[in-house]
Amino acid sequence: MARDCALIISSISSLPKRSIKRLYLVRSEVLMGELGGYQSLLSKIREKRAKIVILGQGYIGLPLALLLCRAGYHVTGFDIKESLIKDLKEGKVKFSEVGLEELLKECLASGRYSPEDSVERALSNRDIYIIAVQTPVKINGRPNLGYLLSALELVLSHVRRYAPSLLVIESTVPPKTMEEVVMPILEERGFYLGDDIFLAYCPERAMPGRLLQELSGGNRIIGVIDELSGKLTEALYSSFTKGNIRITHFRTAELVKLVENSYRDVNIAFANAVALACEALDVDVDEVRALANLHPRVNILKPGIGVGGSCLTKDPYFLLNSVSSHGINLDLIRVARKLNEMLPKHAAELIVNALKAVGKRPEESLVAVLGITYKGNVRDCRNSPALELIYELKERGFSVRVYDPLVNEAPRGVYLCRSLEEAVKGADCIVIGAEHSQLLKINLDEIRVLCRDSPVFFDGKHAFDRKVVEEAGFEYLSVGCPANVIEILKEIAEHHIHEP
Repeated sequence: MARDCALIISSISSLPKRSIKRLYLVRSEVLMGELGGYQSLLSKIREKRAKIVILGQGYIGLPLALLLCRAGYHVTGFDIKESLIKDLKEGKVKFSEVGLEELLKECLASGRYSPEDSVERALSNRDIYIIAVQTPVKINGRPNLGYLLSALELVLSHVRRYAPSLLVIESTVPPKTMEEVVMPILEERGFYLGDDIFLAYCPERAMPGRLLQELSGGNRIIGVIDELSGKLTEALYSSFTKGNIRITHFRTAELVKLVENSYRDVNIAFANAVALACEALDVDVDEVRALANLHPRVNILKPGIGVGGSCLTKDPYFLLNSVSSHGINLDLIRVARKLNEMLPKHAAELIVNALKAVGKRPEESLVAVLGITYKGNVRDCRNSPALELIYELKERGFSVRVYDPLVNEAPRGVYLCRSLEEAVKGADCIVIGAEHSQLLKINLDEIRVLCRDSPVFFDGKHAFDRKVVEEAGFEYLSVGCPANVIEILKEIAEHHIHEP
């Protein structure tokens, strides 16, 4: 803790005078050791007597609430969506997470977890407020903090003065949001950091499909501007996570989250750029990747039809926006994001050209898309590149059917089939949009029988072996392996290297 606090002090020394002035709002009596309110709240946290409310019961807020409940706290899960709260009270979870529904039922039975859509019942007389609402990106790439600010207003209207509370923000925010947005609001409302409210930023770093595992076992970063807020938040989070907890300054924590996801987005874009180069040079990207990855310091990811989810599609824009006024050229990150965004359109063009090559026009062709979530084995369709591909295909005149064993409600503009057979019957092209385990086990021979003549198999995830697909009677197609190089590749197939 001493080292972490030293890091905070070092960070503070480089802050603008305005930020340092705000830091001095921490009352002198607290710094001098009159820690009655802090000690009382710390005791409540350690003894599991602290009453917690989490605003937002979605992909992060719900599992976080349940983990805190399992740790022994009384937790209220607040959300403005009445239908969501109704489902939670009945023990139902709409998104797929291993063990989440079971944990929900366990927590409901314990009586320590209460889903609530009433503001007064949820937020009154609480010790800890955690905000886990969405912070989407606007069309112009700027952050939309509207949901966060609305949640913050609700909290501040219910915080009890002279009864210290801990406010933790989990929602992803751009750098300086805590200093230049959240803290000024606290000041304007007459709250004192370190007295009325202890404040921390703790960005979630968990992936759908592994939420419980990563929230309870992953490392956490806590951003603060005073030592006591860090200690309180560390005591709370250490109650349910086995990972390491590092305490740093607000701005560092904000930046770390954006850097992590921008790094991943750039690496995916590099793999997709390699695939485009392979298309131009009539080379198989799977072979190039397999051979390049034999190098001990190279690890090229699989290319595909783009990037989806709620974080990788927006966090690079948050980072770019945060430095836009500083004259720094971050075109690497910007171009990577744009490249990943254009992949669905590029994939649609590959499909159009492949079908035209066998005499099929878009308006006379049927495409069956198998899997529409943004990644395999989850139900999350947010910003899914498979959905963008569907919209691109429909704009070009294709009829499109969809089958996804994990999706029950059809997204906008999508016809969702009840069975695999219904989706592929009479299809001219099969598209693999998500690598669900069930889809990877499909019988290609049986599917081929249901398709029309000369069907194309577009492997949007590079999840299938090309030889196996071709042996079943399909023409294999993917980003990085277009139809116009298939014959060339067949001639050198005996030299191909395939991943085990």
